[in-house]
Amino acid sequence: NNPKDTAKVIAAAPKPTIKTSVLNEVKGVIQPLGKYNVIVGTYKGSKYAYAYRDKLRKQGFEAALFKDNEKSKMVHVAVYYGDDRKEANRQLRRYLAKFNQQAWIHVFPKK
Repeated sequence: NNPKDTAKVIAAAPKPTIKTSVLNEVKGVIQPLGKYNVIVGTYKGSKYAYAYRDKLRKQGFEAALFKDNEKSKMVHVAVYYGDDRKEANRQLRRYLAKFNQQAWIHVFPKK
């Protein structure tokens, strides 16, 4: 084996990422999955957040509930997450049109 061929294979291997479709598999409230998260609703507590998430899922959207940490009372309804800022901005523009300008990007600093 040529060592250069091995290096190419390693470099070409895709980074393991969670697909956005995983959002509908999230059962409870978790920390954001990506650095950039498109949020379409924020609630104090989870009762109304769950109701809105379920409504979005019934309408065919991928949605999950995020909060920054265990102590936070604010629950975000997220429809997209990722670590690429440009892609997050593209997704934000898509959702701004769908949600009547009620969407924003939450930047979650990964540690």
